[in-house]
Amino acid sequence: MMELSYIRADKTDVEAIFLMNRLQIEAYENPETARDPKVTQWVGRNIQTHIHEYVCVLLDGQKAAYYRIRRDGDGLSLDDLCVLPEYRGRGIGTAILQRCVSRAAVRTGLYVFIRNERAVALYRKAGFAVTETVRGSLYKMVRQPAGKPPVRPGGA
Repeated sequence: MMELSYIRADKTDVEAIFLMNRLQIEAYENPETARDPKVTQWVGRNIQTHIHEYVCVLLDGQKAAYYRIRRDGDGLSLDDLCVLPEYRGRGIGTAILQRCVSRAAVRTGLYVFIRNERAVALYRKAGFAVTETVRGSLYKMVRQPAGKPPVRPGGA
């Protein structure tokens, strides 16, 4: 049985979160954007500034994933959900999504790289729908809470 626990991230987690974000950008973003130093600088500043909003997910006491959930207008935004490569395929992403959105009483949005097909499939399975395509490399996906009308798909 998988035993996950959740703790608040701190400044010692900044480097690991930045590295995971950087690897995602290099793997899935348009090459010209991925090489832009402004993107790297923005990602680094954003993580440092908001590290108190990140959560570390531990599997049997070992850091296995990170994510950030924050208020976004009248809803929530799920940012930077990333499971470390050695922990992928164990249902950790699904467990995190269930924890974050199953009880949410408001709309939850996120951005995901179009080319990250595993993540897109995971979010669709959790009830997210594509509402927009951004820069040709990202989907904006939204999930309505139970009892609300479903999101009207668009963008793909």
